[in-house]
Amino acid sequence: MKKIFLSICALLAIAGVANAAETKKKVPATTNDAYIGVNVGVTTDAYTDVKSVGVTAGYAPVRALALEAAYERTDPRADTATNAVWVNALPTLRLGKLGVYGLGGVGYDFTNENEAYNVGAGVKIELTKAVEVDFRGRRIMQELTSFNGENRVSAGLNFKF
Repeated sequence: MKKIFLSICALLAIAGVANAAETKKKVPATTNDAYIGVNVGVTTDAYTDVKSVGVTAGYAPVRALALEAAYERTDPRADTATNAVWVNALPTLRLGKLGVYGLGGVGYDFTNENEAYNVGAGVKIELTKAVEVDFRGRRIMQELTSFNGENRVSAGLNFKF
């Protein structure tokens, strides 16, 4: 199952790069290739009501692909809070000020001391050349042998530089 998941992530990344290569006019990667962001989210499972906060640092080596590292704290005010870090790839399709992307990556939950995986999709809307709003939905799983996990939606702001 891990091989299938990693193959899908690689395929998404290759498709994003190929999409960028096929554009007929020369388009720069972005005027601002790197970004930092903050976000808030909520788990949407029927049995839980878990909030999350996080920070993200990303880099877009090409217009159609961003790589990001993130820190996320769930249930920030409760005794059951968890701390996790993520590394994600985001193949992106840019449509003017709108960017639609897939998301896939791996992480580590320091509180429960286990690895985690996430897949999802999102949209980024450019407000100015330096600020964008980021909405995403993810499926977070503790193991790749099953799709059991939790759904998390979040919204945030990215500051590009």
